[in-house]
Amino acid sequence: MKKLLCYGLAGVFIAAGSLLADPIQVTGGVNGICSANCDASPNLLGNGSDIGIYIPSGTATAAEELLVLLVPNDTTNLFTTDPLGTINVYNPFPGSKTGTGTSQFGTVADAHATFGLGGGTLTNVADGFWGDIVSNSGSDKVGDFLGIGLSSSINMSNVAGFDASLSPAINTKTFGVYTFLITASLDSKGLLDISIPGGLPTGTVAAVVTDTGLANPWSSAGGVNSPVPEPSSLAWLGIAVLAAVLVARKRKAASSLN
Repeated sequence: MKKLLCYGLAGVFIAAGSLLADPIQVTGGVNGICSANCDASPNLLGNGSDIGIYIPSGTATAAEELLVLLVPNDTTNLFTTDPLGTINVYNPFPGSKTGTGTSQFGTVADAHATFGLGGGTLTNVADGFWGDIVSNSGSDKVGDFLGIGLSSSINMSNVAGFDASLSPAINTKTFGVYTFLITASLDSKGLLDISIPGGLPTGTVAAVVTDTGLANPWSSAGGVNSPVPEPSSLAWLGIAVLAAVLVARKRKAASSLN
């Protein structure tokens, strides 16, 4: 799928007061479908192996970001080690990399003072895992469960609705909740590009809030819409590519003899 960088239409969207009204956005990262100024309700993240956090504002900044993941049909702790890989910083984006960031599980000890994490109805189970939310109601706000300042539009009606819209549909009300604390200085029009080497389960929804109070609305949340390829599938793809190369070389050799 062709990569979309929405800067070509940025002036139109600014004039309309739509995209840049989002204080912060979860995007597909540098290698995603849309890297910046993305507003797709939610933004599609492919298999979740590359996630971006982008500040469209001309003045806002952040030093810490709390990333929240909602994983469908998950009742156990999937991440016993931090799944987030390399975090590259682009201040501004597009542009060259200007630095890197770090990540760790979002826990009460590390993220309560700044974000209020742990002040909601969920209790930390282990690492960054907060157990499950079982709901598809718009009145159930994810931020209330965690005690953090997520947008009220990050609610279970939108989360479950996204999963139900996938093909094949994921019809569930049960979502495992995870938090990850990222430390990276992000300037206005800056992008954090987060690699997740193993990808994320299809149907996972991502949202973010910063230490400066920026929080994405549902329009610029992120949603994983395609599965991570199985190793066997990748192996067969490699074999097919190799076979095509060999056939092409054989034909070229035959034509040169003629």
